[in-house]
Amino acid sequence: KNWVGTRGKGIKSALTVFAQDCSSKLIVYTQADLRRSEADEQVNEFVDFWKKIAKSVSATLVFDSRFTNYRQLARLDKRDVRFITLRRRGSSLIRRAEALPATAWTRVTIEHPKRKFRRPLVHESHVRLPGYPRPIRQIIMRGNGHEKPTFLITNDDETPIEVIVSRYARRWNIENGIAEAVKFFNLNALSSPILIKVHFD
Repeated sequence: KNWVGTRGKGIKSALTVFAQDCSSKLIVYTQADLRRSEADEQVNEFVDFWKKIAKSVSATLVFDSRFTNYRQLARLDKRDVRFITLRRRGSSLIRRAEALPATAWTRVTIEHPKRKFRRPLVHESHVRLPGYPRPIRQIIMRGNGHEKPTFLITNDDETPIEVIVSRYARRWNIENGIAEAVKFFNLNALSSPILIKVHFD
């Protein structure tokens, strides 16, 4: 079920996955035949699919924190697949981030001309996550238009921090574009430019 504000209740919904190439803007993968119990595994299902098409996964996968869990991130790391995602932030994480001294933060520039907040403050460290076998790179970001700090995690230890932040910033633009395209789930809309496979029973 998914909450629908116009109806004031949760209604039955289709659980779907979209993957878009950030360079060509093409939707390269969709999956609409999912159960909730299968959701966390979809990131590795996509990797299997993409390896059949491209023979390798050299690009960086960028996705939201709700897309998968830490155990699946460990599988990606074992398969040498680079990823950038959000860390789910609790109140204790936010308190620790806000308690950091001013000297712990560095200002970086996001190479995206249309972004309003192009020079956020960042703090970098390595942290332990449950179910993940080694310390993982964490980037905390402030001054990016959000009230609370944003926590990025990535297994890419070599790419400069400015590039990591810029890559994740592009995900927000892609997500907004997809959100506009899938408004056809609203019963008042008649069409959408995205084609997906949905099973109606």
